[in-house]
Amino acid sequence: PRGGGGRPRPPRRARGGAGAGARGHDLTRCRPRERLRFLGFNTEDDADEQHRRLSAVLRHFGATPADLKSNVVLIGPRRVGTLLEQEAATGAIRPTPAMKELVAAIEAFRPAVLVLDPLVELHTVEENANTGVRAVMAEIRALAVRYDMAVMVVHHAKKGAADSAGDMDTVRGASAITGLARVVLTLTTMKPEEAKAFGMAEDDRNHFFRLDGAKSNYAPIQDAEWFERNAVELDNGDVVAVPVPWEAPDTAVNLEIRFKVEKGIAEGSPEGPWSPKLDRGERSVARLM
Repeated sequence: PRGGGGRPRPPRRARGGAGAGARGHDLTRCRPRERLRFLGFNTEDDADEQHRRLSAVLRHFGATPADLKSNVVLIGPRRVGTLLEQEAATGAIRPTPAMKELVAAIEAFRPAVLVLDPLVELHTVEENANTGVRAVMAEIRALAVRYDMAVMVVHHAKKGAADSAGDMDTVRGASAITGLARVVLTLTTMKPEEAKAFGMAEDDRNHFFRLDGAKSNYAPIQDAEWFERNAVELDNGDVVAVPVPWEAPDTAVNLEIRFKVEKGIAEGSPEGPWSPKLDRGERSVARLM
């Protein structure tokens, strides 16, 4: 996620994004079998901003650049980052000099994962034109096949689509974007009703977001995964938000568990009735629960 404040919290045993894959570590359900190489092409953030974010991730998880073993490379254009242009006369799609430079970087680095961010700045096609966008997505897919790598394309949702977690129709622009993608994921900020269900204050919910599967051609769509934006301070005093896996509290108690708890409270402990105090005492009902 871009930007965001976050609140200072103690570090947790988790790993973030490309840093996890580059080190061969698990990140929630993603379990790489080996160290992976990541190449990021970002047209919105300059090199300094990208390095700030990577530094914050490494610092939060107690790692250093040496731990990545040069498996993460972040690149981007100095000016316009358009990779594919549409000819006005014929409508044909052709690569730009930036695309040729990106291909050269891929051939030299041979990444397992290429991240393109964001889609809207990678081409000159009208965003709602299915024919043109289909050609753009086909070029990206051909790139993935040619170099045997996964390609992650970051794209924006429609305005007012914040409540549509797991809905691929919330993507902005032509339907060909999701039509030609094998996997579609959505990122949405925690909603007020979700915060209430978790017993969380309204002011805190913007620090949490969920990742949902919206489409998966070769595997079943799984449950949402939650993340929290934690604030990390760098040596220069900048504060950067780092997304950290977060486990939502289980607010559902089935009838079987409920009946057992009620029966136990009614029977009491060997020393007498259970105390309603939720402390560490021998007769605290917290022990029964």
